[in-house]
Amino acid sequence: MKLSFYLFGSLFMIMGLSACFSEPEYGEAPVITAIEDLYFVDVPVGQDSVVIRIAFTDGDGDLGLNARDSDKFGPYKLPLPRENGELIKYDPNRTDLPPFSCSEYAFPAGLNPLVIDGEEIIDTVRADRNPLFKNFEVLVFKQQIGGEYVEFNFLDSLCLDPLGGRFPFFKEPGDINDGAPRVGSISHFIRSLELKSLFRNDSIKLGVLIRDRAGNESNIKMTDAFTLNEITRLSE
Repeated sequence: MKLSFYLFGSLFMIMGLSACFSEPEYGEAPVITAIEDLYFVDVPVGQDSVVIRIAFTDGDGDLGLNARDSDKFGPYKLPLPRENGELIKYDPNRTDLPPFSCSEYAFPAGLNPLVIDGEEIIDTVRADRNPLFKNFEVLVFKQQIGGEYVEFNFLDSLCLDPLGGRFPFFKEPGDINDGAPRVGSISHFIRSLELKSLFRNDSIKLGVLIRDRAGNESNIKMTDAFTLNEITRLSE
């Protein structure tokens, strides 16, 4: 047996266990088998955090992204849509274009241009979000008046990135164990200034999924319903 341990900034902690012989058989798509831990860290000043740890299996071990993955795994699908070689600018008078939303368009957030694929963008232009950009995704389902739980869309509602992030390689491509199954745990620290203000007293559920480098999605593993107060641990 080989035990591998990685620490990626302050966002992810990964523990992977792979067998050197008599390897179990798993499918090519990763599977989240359990949510092992879930708690909310209440920080008096600064960003609060939801910490969630999952257990998973993956049949070929092609998990993880790194900082160099900026083409296929960038935040926007490439190439960007164009007309006559030019980027397509938002125009509210054009009925052939999608209405404005943060999931359909890209624009600079401040005074500096937005750079996509080496190109500086100063206008609001057509751009589709890349679902492969994050390999760890967290969905939030908020209880409605009638009791049902409906997903809260951060991007369309507030122009905020969905919760989640990118965890690094368990192994580098080409390693001797390349293609070997992986069984392990991933802990994700979701840092946000908006969590308390949006969901302070609400009953919510989280759904977690991961993706491998081929784009295969895992199942969505759901938590039980909770409020942030019920799972709060005070920061030290």
